[in-house]
Amino acid sequence: MDRVLHPLCQRDRAFMSEPLILERTDNVLWLCLNRPEKKNALTWSMYDGLREALEQSVVDDDTRAVCIFSTGDDFCAGSDVSSLGESPPAGQRRPGHRFLDTLMRYPKPVVACIRGYAFGVGATMLLHADLVYAAPDTQFCFPFVQLGLVPEAGSSLLLPRLAGQQRAAELLLLGERFDVSTAKDIGLVNDVIDAEELLGRARKALSRLTTQPPQALADTKRLMRADLDALGAHMDTEFEVFDRRKASAEFVRAQEAFLNKRKRTSDSTDGD
Repeated sequence: MDRVLHPLCQRDRAFMSEPLILERTDNVLWLCLNRPEKKNALTWSMYDGLREALEQSVVDDDTRAVCIFSTGDDFCAGSDVSSLGESPPAGQRRPGHRFLDTLMRYPKPVVACIRGYAFGVGATMLLHADLVYAAPDTQFCFPFVQLGLVPEAGSSLLLPRLAGQQRAAELLLLGERFDVSTAKDIGLVNDVIDAEELLGRARKALSRLTTQPPQALADTKRLMRADLDALGAHMDTEFEVFDRRKASAEFVRAQEAFLNKRKRTSDSTDGD
């Protein structure tokens, strides 16, 4: 798969320096994560950009569906570690919280194309996509507990529903990586597609979605997700606990251990 999955991203090279690339074509809003050197880890400004694009497209009748994908070898390695220690202004929700709430309530079909790392929010956001297509090299991880945090995006509620209580406990409490076959087995992924054909498979699904009666699609999606208010309240609780965990000594120790491990890995690689 090419460094840039969608050829429209190559029309204007000025776009290529932007961490988030937005395109609207053929009734599809394409959201491209473009920080390959950081494994597409999401910054606060990227969260805001994703949320604003989704909010604007809700009232755009020419947008019938959304596709989320990425440049580089990885879909998304989670939130940028530099943002974990930050806090929003008093009374405001975190940018990641606001984005995930918008994605959760988004009324139009959402398709995700993923490969490489889908860690943290790179995995939990998939619970709010309608169709997920993954390359064979995709790896998943919910690393929250080992970072001294708790799951977000409603994953502590949705994952047990999807995978069963014991399987979800294994994934959330142990926080170990798992492969694409496991993701498909638990229902997190619809299909596994060779990397070179991944976006083509998504385009095929999007072509069908954009020709379906739009209100029937929206009504069907709403009926399938009838408990959005309860899920939203659960997500709010997750982020309240998440923020309390960030203020704990346990989180500070876990973050230091993570950063030290990453530095050792980087130093080892530089010495090769």
